[in-house]
Amino acid sequence: MLINSEKLAKIQYHGEYGITRSCLNAITRLIQSGCQIKEIKLLTFGNRHCFLLSVEMEGSYIAIKSGFASGYSGEGPRGLAHSLILLRQYVSWIEEYDVSREIFERINTSCLLVSDIDEINKLAQVTDYRISDYIYLADDLSFDNKENHKILRYDFPSIVPLRFVDFRIIDLALRIKDEPDTTLMSSYRRLEGIIRKRTGIEGDVIGSKLFNKAFRGENAPLYWENIEPAEREGRAYMFEGIYLAFRNRRAHRELELSLDEEIREFMLVNELFLLESQAIDRPQKKEEI
Repeated sequence: MLINSEKLAKIQYHGEYGITRSCLNAITRLIQSGCQIKEIKLLTFGNRHCFLLSVEMEGSYIAIKSGFASGYSGEGPRGLAHSLILLRQYVSWIEEYDVSREIFERINTSCLLVSDIDEINKLAQVTDYRISDYIYLADDLSFDNKENHKILRYDFPSIVPLRFVDFRIIDLALRIKDEPDTTLMSSYRRLEGIIRKRTGIEGDVIGSKLFNKAFRGENAPLYWENIEPAEREGRAYMFEGIYLAFRNRRAHRELELSLDEEIREFMLVNELFLLESQAIDRPQKKEEI
């Protein structure tokens, strides 16, 4: 039977019905992308659960399909616990509502009606706050627990936040997942090349020695204006310190690092690119005749 499209709610659907990981990934993507969530409703039918999120744009909703469950040990309840903890960072209170089979099925088949949204908004909230049970019955997960936080952070993908990457190494940021060592060594060499070209420093001066000559001292060819001398020295030490702590070990031996560690190192090098871009050339003094 055909459905009148005018009766369909104009909302987004994320995740796959019955697939916990798909639905949990959908939530982490929304959080990672900076989605402005205003209100969170946990919709329950029996021991199955999905979410209806009210987002920043007025009247806008996102439905997360039913990949979550409760009442037993397994991936579904654990995924529900993870989702609730992550989403509670947005709002102080998540409301739960028991919905009909029809509404639940329409969410999972991406055909929720305008009348369904109206009905959900008129429902009485579940008075017994069962959400605490959903969380604490799943291995007592909590952001307040250091060890549990380590578990929860792995729900998020290992990615480089491109918004903060210097445009001169965007190409490297896009390759780091597949070629981390080659990418990082290229970024180090690229930075040295840029600074060598700007300063005109020649010869065998490389790495931390190059940065020492480029940024340290009152007559250094590159400097940052309108900041305190101590801050200038601190920035200069960053170049030397990051090279001594990270680049040198990479240049002299094979490393077995996780992708997370590789990305963190890349972001450190990226910060050096950004600091270099903010430095200005010191005017050269004219030689006395």
